[in-house]
Amino acid sequence: MSIVINNNNDDKMYNTLQNIIKDLFNISEVTPMIQKQIQKLVLKDGMSFKEICQCLVYIDEVKMPNQSRVEKWNTIYGISKVLNVREESGRYFAQLKRQYESQKTEAQRVADEMENRREIKISWLKPIKTITRHKNPETIVFEDEDEDE
Repeated sequence: MSIVINNNNDDKMYNTLQNIIKDLFNISEVTPMIQKQIQKLVLKDGMSFKEICQCLVYIDEVKMPNQSRVEKWNTIYGISKVLNVREESGRYFAQLKRQYESQKTEAQRVADEMENRREIKISWLKPIKTITRHKNPETIVFEDEDEDE
């Protein structure tokens, strides 16, 4: 029984999964026992590599954020906790996706609204005449007037 990688995306997710496991367990290579656990999760339990990654991240960052890595991740038990949080993790990441989509929609709405705003030009107002005072206070010059007036 071996894991079949169907496409390039599966291959990328499998590599991502291995990198996450290496990081969490602080190991250089994924152990044979963890490989068997991945195999079982994929073939028997029908989980995708992405779903396993999400479960691991959920355990590490949401479910047990205050515990040390040593307490959370022990190579004796491997990734056995994944099945215990599968549903919780699914709901959590679905909620994150909804929040992301909502923020994206709101950002697009605001951008569209800003794009549709137009500057209002008030052409019916005439410029205000300004007065310039010279050294002689009795002399007042209106700058916007014609000289003929």
